Amino acid sequence: MKKNSLSLIALALLVGTSSVLAATLSDPTKTVIPRDTACINQKISTRELAIMNAYKRMSGGIANALNNRATELTTAWNIVDAKTRKKAINQAWAKYTIARKDFVKVYRQQVAIAWKASRDQMKTCKISGQAANVQGEEPSGEKSDVSLE
Repeated sequence: MKKNSLSLIALALLVGTSSVLAATLSDPTKTVIPRDTACINQKISTRELAIMNAYKRMSGGIANALNNRATELTTAWNIVDAKTRKKAINQAWAKYTIARKDFVKVYRQQVAIAWKASRDQMKTCKISGQAANVQGEEPSGEKSDVSLE
């Protein structure tokens, strides 16, 4: 797990650095707003950890729903009356489907929250003396070609 986290951080650094370099090389007249890379790395780590935890909760919840479905289906197939058995089987599948959809919905919400918080927090990762550039704007009022979003 620790190796995976370090790999994700290294990949994020590589991607972030290459995008800044590409933006600078594509238009040398544009200035790149200096950012505190240690601050950005910390924000990325926080975001990725939140996403990983959300995924763990979702996958654990779905696994639990699958176990419940298996138990309910086993119980349903032991019912002698065909009509009652069919109803119990359908209910087991319906409960599982609802639970799975709910876990996926919560996961997506948590990921969206993590990304929004990360974008908001990264705005604080400016190097001192760059207070006018908090929103990614150049001192002239033009938008920067490098965005944190």
